[in-house]
Amino acid sequence: AIRKIRIALDDDYVQPRFVRTVVGKGYCFVAEIASDDDSEQVMFSAEELGRAVMAAAGLDPNNPGGPQES
Repeated sequence: AIRKIRIALDDDYVQPRFVRTVVGKGYCFVAEIASDDDSEQVMFSAEELGRAVMAAAGLDPNNPGGPQES
């Protein structure tokens, strides 16, 4: 599943811009977030962000090992 996410984000495990491997623990989203305007700040939980990234990579957040349901 992480490989598909990295492919979808064009990320690299050696020099990650979005997903960093935490040895013995799992993975951590490390992307820097910036806004070009003065719009209202929006906050997301780690779970919400993870679900959005998995969906963007074509994965079902409720079944990370399987294909996304239509």
